[in-house]
Amino acid sequence: MPSTFDIVIVGAGASGGWAAKRLAEAGLRVALVDAGRPHTDADFREHTPSFDLRYRGMAAEIVRRTRPRQSECYACTEHNVDWFANDLDEPYTTPATIDDPAILDEVGDALRTIGYAEAPVSA
Repeated sequence: MPSTFDIVIVGAGASGGWAAKRLAEAGLRVALVDAGRPHTDADFREHTPSFDLRYRGMAAEIVRRTRPRQSECYACTEHNVDWFANDLDEPYTTPATIDDPAILDEVGDALRTIGYAEAPVSA
């Protein structure tokens, strides 16, 4: 294993693994550092029929209790709830205001790019 890398990616997350793969395919020496636990075949339940799950796919309220913010995402279901952060253990924190107009413009542009044309961004 090399002791120097061209790039270090911190966190596999939603796209870190893909970024590492693509950069390595392009010939870069890539280090991917992730603190998550190793996954096994049992962790991949997205194609498991609901009747084979512990709560038979009827766990929406259980998911909401521990992941009130995460459960707003369509993908956070009984099939993969453990892939999402527990909001009670790791609460979201958001600054009350952002005063830098350049940051506000950048955030607004990013939101419009992904389809939130009328995204409210205020100083």
